[in-house]
Amino acid sequence: MDSGMLQKNTPVPLYYQLKQHLLARMKAGELKAGDRLPTENELCRQLEISRPTVRQALGELVQEGYLVRRKGKGTFVCPAPVTGRFFQRLQSFHEEMEQKGLHPATRVLRCEKLDSRYEIAAELGLPAGDALLHIKRLRLADGRPLVVVDTYLPYTAFGWLMQENLERESLYDLLEGKGTRVDRVTRIMEAVNVSAEDARLLQMGKDKAVCLVKSLASAGGVPVEYSIARYRGDQNKFAVELLR
Repeated sequence: MDSGMLQKNTPVPLYYQLKQHLLARMKAGELKAGDRLPTENELCRQLEISRPTVRQALGELVQEGYLVRRKGKGTFVCPAPVTGRFFQRLQSFHEEMEQKGLHPATRVLRCEKLDSRYEIAAELGLPAGDALLHIKRLRLADGRPLVVVDTYLPYTAFGWLMQENLERESLYDLLEGKGTRVDRVTRIMEAVNVSAEDARLLQMGKDKAVCLVKSLASAGGVPVEYSIARYRGDQNKFAVELLR
C-alpha cells in the first residue's frame, strides 16, 4: 500500500477511504481469508496517516466480521460471511451449503430422551406430560462453526431417530423416508448476546451477538419439530426477497 491510494484533499474521511479500499481488495480476492494485514504502525508509515485513522478503519472491519484480531499475532482477513436464504426456501443445511460450494459438516453434541418441557410441548401441540426427543448439533461449513441448534420432536413418534446417523443424514430426509414430509416452517429471528457455552462451541468472543432463530416445522398441518438455533452474527447474514 502507498499513500497515493487515499485522497487527502476530499471531504471523505480517510478512515472510510481505507476501509473501503480494504473491502474492495477482499472482494477482488487480493486479500484472502487468513491473510495477515500490516500492523497499524506499518499502515501509518505506508499511507502517511495517523494511527487513530488506521485504528478506526480496522476496528469497524473487525466489528463487521471482515477482520479478526489475534493477540500477539496480528490482524487477519476472515472468511466471507455465509449468506443464508432459509427465510425464503425450505431446504436442509447440507443442501444450502453445498449449493454455495461449501463443505458442510455436523457434530451431534447430544441426542436424548427428555421429560416433557411445558413451553416446548406447547409449541408442538403436545400434552404437558409427553416425552421429547432432544438433538443438539453444531453445524459447520468448510470447518467453520456457524450455528448451534437444539431440535425437539415428539419422542413417541420420532424416538427411532436416536438409532440414525444424524451427522451424515439429513433430518428432513430421514423423516420423509418414514412418511413425514415437512412442508411448512415458520421462523422468528432476534439478536441476543452469546452464552458462554455457545461462545466456546462457535469459537467467538463472549461479548458478541448471535442471531437466535426459533423454527416450528409442520407436516400436513401437524407440528413435528421445534428448533432453537444460534447463528454466529459475524459469520452469517440472511437474505429475504419480497415480491409485490
